[in-house]
Amino acid sequence: MLIISIYKKNNDNSLKFYITNYNKFMKTKFKAMVLSCMDPRFQPKIFNYLKKRKLSGDYSSFTIAGSAVGVTHNYFKKWHKTFFENLAVSIKIHKISKLIVINHEDCRAARVAEGKEDIDEVKVHQSSFDRLKKKLNKKFPKLKLEFHIMKLNNKFIKLQLLLISNQWINFGAEIL
Repeated sequence: MLIISIYKKNNDNSLKFYITNYNKFMKTKFKAMVLSCMDPRFQPKIFNYLKKRKLSGDYSSFTIAGSAVGVTHNYFKKWHKTFFENLAVSIKIHKISKLIVINHEDCRAARVAEGKEDIDEVKVHQSSFDRLKKKLNKKFPKLKLEFHIMKLNNKFIKLQLLLISNQWINFGAEIL
């Protein structure tokens, strides 16, 4: 909580001193949290994409190597708890109702997690989305989810996932 001081002039020109809670003047409900990768090549592109969607100033963010890979892959297991605790706090204090997950092509964190250079990157991203969706539906069942892969050509692919027999299936993609 931030406390600020306010001075008001009285009728006799003397100053009256007030202490107030600054938080009551700040916005308290935001649209989403954005989970994205720390790769500096993509930060301006992600910012511009969110600006185009009119989300500027209306989301909290969690940036970590690999994005969904970083918060689901066993190689990065120590990071998982931090992400889920941060998300819970954002739901509580920012009253977010959606998580927007943005992974990207040429993800070096995915290669680190898999322990090799030659990987099926789409499969690694899909697996991270599947695992994240399962965990989120269990922990935060009311949270809306969006999954994206940013292409190297700056296009975003929004994945459409469908639950069939306890398995999330990619049943379509929309290029944004």
